[in-house]
Amino acid sequence: MESLNKLQIIETLHSKHISLITPKDYQRIFKIQNTNTAYKSLQRLRTCGLLDRIKDGLYLLKNSGLHDFTIANAIICPSYVSLESALSRYGILSQFPFTVTSITFKKSREIQYIKTYEYTRVSPFLYFGFQKESGYLIASPEKALIDMIYLCSKGLRKISFTDLDYNVINKTVFYKYCQKINNPQLNGFLKQVIHL
Repeated sequence: MESLNKLQIIETLHSKHISLITPKDYQRIFKIQNTNTAYKSLQRLRTCGLLDRIKDGLYLLKNSGLHDFTIANAIICPSYVSLESALSRYGILSQFPFTVTSITFKKSREIQYIKTYEYTRVSPFLYFGFQKESGYLIASPEKALIDMIYLCSKGLRKISFTDLDYNVINKTVFYKYCQKINNPQLNGFLKQVIHL
């Protein structure tokens, strides 16, 4: 790699529309052979205030304006935004949660970066019902509701179902998803809390 100054590096990332970068991406873009060199260069950019470190091996270009949901998808991959964040996004839940909530089939965890990014693990057979919207993966309104109901049925979440606005829920899709899951515990809980 020929020596690039910080401004050239940032301009290159902007020109390629890259806001999130890993050391491997950095190596590929700037043709760096040594992984340690890539890490040190990213660290220098961070020290200068041009990058933020979101987690080990993931950096964000400062002032990129990247949506919190896009960041959430990048922190833990695969994941999709769901639960309170998606319910709020669709107007089903009136409050706007500070925590960005996502579903993954990897280990449950929380990551702190400006705000809290929370990831809840579900079985791989429950990992469906999401779409790409504005550059991020988000549960459909029906699947966000089912994810919430499922976790509440297991005692892992609490929400007042009477405070939710179900107007955007497509009942056909909702019940199709419920049949696909076919979980007796979920079905029993559904009958207690949801009257669609």
